[in-house]
Amino acid sequence: MRQGGLIRVIDEQRRFNRASYGKPVHYRYASNLSGKATCLDVSLGGFRLRLGRYLRPGTLMLVTLNERTSDGDPLQLKAQVTWCRGADNHHFMAGLRVYQDEPGAIQALERVTSEATLG
Repeated sequence: MRQGGLIRVIDEQRRFNRASYGKPVHYRYASNLSGKATCLDVSLGGFRLRLGRYLRPGTLMLVTLNERTSDGDPLQLKAQVTWCRGADNHHFMAGLRVYQDEPGAIQALERVTSEATLG
């Protein structure tokens, strides 16, 4: 974790309320690996995904939500896998911490969390 504005990580540690989300997302990691998942819930610190593969904690990824930025672009957030464990024979659950180093990332996550809370 680097300070000084280069990369700031919000360490969730259950400090933020979670809101049910239940929408599909797309993720990309490593140089060209990607997949689809369901984002089960969101908070101001990150989100929980249900996905079809195990991802090692510490994996950095780019998650694209089915939301748009104020410019109309797809909402993409940088995240890091904090934990991942089996959910059933074919799925895994993963907790992701969102990196807040892009302009507007905090506001975008606040908007998604707020919309998910309102239903």
